[in-house]
Amino acid sequence: MTPHRARVLFALVTIAPVLDAQQALVRQPVLAWVFDSGSGAIRTIAGVSGAGLVDEPIPLGLTLEKALAAPSGPWALAESRDRAGTLLIHLVGQAPAVTNLEGAPAGVDAMAFSPSSRHAALYWASARRIQVWSGLPDAPRLGLELDYDDAVESLALADDGRAVVVGAGRTLVAISQTGARTPLLDVAWSSFGFRPGSRELAVADFEGNRVLLLPDLIPGMEYAAREFAVERPAAAAFSGDGRRLAVTSPSTESIALIDLPTGGQEVLVCDCRPDGLFRMQGNFVFRLKNSLKGPIWILDSDHGEPRITSVSGIRAANSGGLQ
Repeated sequence: MTPHRARVLFALVTIAPVLDAQQALVRQPVLAWVFDSGSGAIRTIAGVSGAGLVDEPIPLGLTLEKALAAPSGPWALAESRDRAGTLLIHLVGQAPAVTNLEGAPAGVDAMAFSPSSRHAALYWASARRIQVWSGLPDAPRLGLELDYDDAVESLALADDGRAVVVGAGRTLVAISQTGARTPLLDVAWSSFGFRPGSRELAVADFEGNRVLLLPDLIPGMEYAAREFAVERPAAAAFSGDGRRLAVTSPSTESIALIDLPTGGQEVLVCDCRPDGLFRMQGNFVFRLKNSLKGPIWILDSDHGEPRITSVSGIRAANSGGLQ
């Protein structure tokens, strides 16, 4: 396995002043919908990988306090100081629709979409409760509600909407649709997530210098995990087809691309210091930074040789974080 330096492409996008900026982007494809906490709004990253820009806030008539945009589609979950409860936002057309998830109160502390974004898990510390919503975005319904007394730092939800994994401290716990809990691991995890279309779980073990791939999680069954060596892994995320796994290693300024059927690895070296893997439109395309400051780095493995590009045509001087 020989690391090689990825081709890093910069794109400075300028719009002729005689054109209305919004009209100039009407026909641009959307790379991602992102939450800008600095402006309390959702924006798009429009254009193509290597030649795009962060667009103006999408007009919702609301100031958002928190939001999570679906990685696989134009919708988001959010909270607003202007409207009670947890909101479902359809980010399509000239007038995005905002509706309430009836039965989902305000004050949500953690949110996670399934890989397909058709299901979502929400956690409220005050109520000590986890809800799983299915049928997103067109026919949302409360599919599962569980009491959970322990701490929750992060959540992951399988694509069938029936398996939740909770992370807190060094512990990962799987929760079934009946509420049965299965302790999985006691490791210094830095991220975890389900493989699309299955209950296989990838876990980045920071202290163990490895990524673990746990097979389908069935309560009460023993399992043997596959291991992939990655130095100080910070984030791990599957491709849309579930055949590959991207793993960031900020300490080595690199990203490992793992082919799961063969176990082979390719390493991209980049001085962009990735702090996460945030799914964008496409099969194996990720945003690598959770900030609007400086270039927004993108890992693109969908078009020929894997490369790292950047979106630098930021229109608004706002440094809020993106989700």
